[in-house]
Amino acid sequence: MQWRKDLEQQGLAFSGSYLGDLGASVRGGTKRNITYDGLLQLNLDADFSPLLHWDGLTTHFSFLAPHGSHDGTRPSGALTDSTNIDFPHGYNLYEAWAQYEHAPTALSLRAGLLVVDGEFAIGGLDSAGLFLNDSLGTDAVLSNGIPAPTLPIAAPGLRIAWTPGDHFYIKGALYDGNPAPGVFPDPSSPASTNANANAFGTHWALRRSEGALWVGELGWQQRPPSSQSTPSAPATAQPLPLDRSFALGFIHHTDTFLDTRGRAPHHGNPALYAAVDCAVWANADATRSVKVFARAMGASSDRNLVDRSAQTGIVCNGPISGRSDDQLGLAWSWLRADTHLLSDDPQPTKARACENVIELSYKARITPWLSLQPDLQYVINPLADRAASNSLVITLRTELLF
Repeated sequence: MQWRKDLEQQGLAFSGSYLGDLGASVRGGTKRNITYDGLLQLNLDADFSPLLHWDGLTTHFSFLAPHGSHDGTRPSGALTDSTNIDFPHGYNLYEAWAQYEHAPTALSLRAGLLVVDGEFAIGGLDSAGLFLNDSLGTDAVLSNGIPAPTLPIAAPGLRIAWTPGDHFYIKGALYDGNPAPGVFPDPSSPASTNANANAFGTHWALRRSEGALWVGELGWQQRPPSSQSTPSAPATAQPLPLDRSFALGFIHHTDTFLDTRGRAPHHGNPALYAAVDCAVWANADATRSVKVFARAMGASSDRNLVDRSAQTGIVCNGPISGRSDDQLGLAWSWLRADTHLLSDDPQPTKARACENVIELSYKARITPWLSLQPDLQYVINPLADRAASNSLVITLRTELLF
């Protein structure tokens, strides 16, 4: 549309997307049923360089409208969810931040309503973005008991990043300790019940009793240029460098957390993680490639429902000749959970047990604005219970871009 192009030249950009997941639990799990979950997202970005001749200043606002079959249960009976857009109905402000990049010092400062997703490796890797299971986005250790700002709830925060060269970076962030106590119950023992679910994304309360969340990450990345060559480039130009990234990071929540065995509460909840996301092959013009990814995270077992997790997978971009925008991927997700907190048996045979998810997904780009994605997930030991029936979930995702 011409009006959008005109606004973009002035520094304003509008974008939006709609995701719709039609899923069916066809084997095992807690129940057999068909569900539908949808998520509408609208974005407004402003670049103040053409607007006010203020180089380096940008802002971003996004709004969400989740809807569908969400009833608080998971048909697979698993700790992980087969769709990463299963949220309560609502209309809410998501992200709202301003960012300033100071080119001479390579520093970037972002403040406002922030989320971990897309900013740190713990919130998701580029290649893993193909998959639907929520554990392949935000890590299961973080999403099962540590209050953190992740889709669809942001929190007041501050992030600073330093990128001194083309590859190396270091960044850290500080977030409010609990953006929605009604969604993330306060883990400390003296906490009172709070039903605030921050449904519209506009209820912010910085309470000292809820602590704060610190995240830090050190990494190295290699990104190929957006275009391979110019018209004047020789035909024997060197192949593009492969897309690669490596990250090491930590999180630390400063709230008080209950002990999983009823002992004295613990002050703070630290965790470490590592991630790699690398292209291992690409053709000469980078229209087809193969990427692999892996991530692992560990936290203290005495204060977390999930204390260990790992994910790995492979993604083929352009798996079929002539369809460079399609993606085919296979991924595996593993987590270790506390059976005392999950089982009705006060003395389960094992203190901790594992849940595994295998996911196969194919994303077909039908038009520039429409994609269809059939997805198959097999969950082994749902809820980390070896006696539970393994579950099979089939999903068809529709993606609209506008």
